[in-house]
Amino acid sequence: MERQVLRPQPGHSLPIVVLSVLGTLAGLAVAVGFVVAKNPGGAAVMVVAAIVVGGALIAYFRNASVWFDSSHVGKVDLLGRNTTCRLDDLSRVEARYSPQPTLDFMRKDGSRAFRINTRLWTDAQVEAMKGVVRG
Repeated sequence: MERQVLRPQPGHSLPIVVLSVLGTLAGLAVAVGFVVAKNPGGAAVMVVAAIVVGGALIAYFRNASVWFDSSHVGKVDLLGRNTTCRLDDLSRVEARYSPQPTLDFMRKDGSRAFRINTRLWTDAQVEAMKGVVRG
């Protein structure tokens, strides 16, 4: 099987994108307030916080993916770190709904290989990930 790569979909994740953008804008607005109040330390902290929130959002959609081929499945996180598991070491993919909806890729020994948040992926992508073990 050729390697298949699935990427999170910003359009499917619109509430998360909107909240992140609003958080970035709010942080910048508070930074302006600190500048007006002649508090450069507070302004600097808020600018850094806004950059972290906005940067994390951009990095996630640029870097994150789940991939699988005939022998391995893997996840790349927002920092570009790759977590891999051999398919023959994987026993199942479990859907969890609390505290947030996730897919847990479970090894045969009961440990978790990795987890993804399903809010960021389309239903078809989630079904493809669940089918990795069945396939």
